[in-house]
Amino acid sequence: MPPRLVITADKSAERRWVAAEIARLREANPEDLALSDFGVFAARNEEVDAAVSVLSGSRLLTQNLKDSVFGNGDAKDDGIKVGTLDRAKGLEFKVVFLLGVSHGAWPFTAKGVSNAAERTDAEALAASKLFVGMTRARDALYVLCSEKPHSLIDAGRDHFETIRIPAA
Repeated sequence: MPPRLVITADKSAERRWVAAEIARLREANPEDLALSDFGVFAARNEEVDAAVSVLSGSRLLTQNLKDSVFGNGDAKDDGIKVGTLDRAKGLEFKVVFLLGVSHGAWPFTAKGVSNAAERTDAEALAASKLFVGMTRARDALYVLCSEKPHSLIDAGRDHFETIRIPAA
């Protein structure tokens, strides 16, 4: 399956769509997809917390990776794994959702960038984090954005199946 670019009206719509899509995928594939097969990642902890809130409110069990030491045997292994892209490094999931990959917002804004060299470094770090997030997906990748995708995604848009979610 090609990666999917999901374009929504706003960040709230992104999170609601992810909750609905996880429920739909699980219903369609109950033997093949456990909640722990899903990873939901964002650039910032505030976005992670918002995603946990929406997923939990949709009666989907979650595990916030900032609250665990997943992978060393101490953490529970059930629930949708939700975390920042930094926490995603080294993990693999059947299905991955990357939230907020929008133009001008992901994963860094230009705040505090005072010169061209710093901007270049920030853009390289953004590309690196996007690569880390995208390569966590084994079977399916969904990249979500509000209105317009980040330029890194837009440049390769022909490699994505695009799904537009109309405003509610």
